[in-house]
Amino acid sequence: MQSYKEALQLFQKNSMNLPMTEHEDKLNIMLEYLLHELEKDKKELQMLRQEIIHESYLQSSINDDTSTSFIEEIADFTRNFRKLADQANTEINELSNQVDTLKNEKARIKKSANLLDHRVYEMEKVLGVGINPAKSQEANN
Repeated sequence: MQSYKEALQLFQKNSMNLPMTEHEDKLNIMLEYLLHELEKDKKELQMLRQEIIHESYLQSSINDDTSTSFIEEIADFTRNFRKLADQANTEINELSNQVDTLKNEKARIKKSANLLDHRVYEMEKVLGVGINPAKSQEANN
């Protein structure tokens, strides 16, 4: 089939020499050709619209999937961070309790050592041997 441009040129070239019925026939042929081209273009346009809709749907689906996976990763990261923070807080509390226990033990041991020093001083005083006045002063404190 001829292109529109070729048909128009042929029509213009031959139109002056043709009788009226042939002009009408040529115009009808050209009109049919143009209608055919218009129909073809409409179909192509409809196909392109459908492709755009399909691609838009695919892109939307991809974006939704990406957003969903990103949100899930953030949620996982947050859960893991909270678990680690809870573990760290638990460990800090345990260590703090151990430090407090050790401080209390140290105070008890120091008190016991002072009490023993005082008893040793008292025994030395009773027995009258090796009296150490410096230690006796510490024991009294």
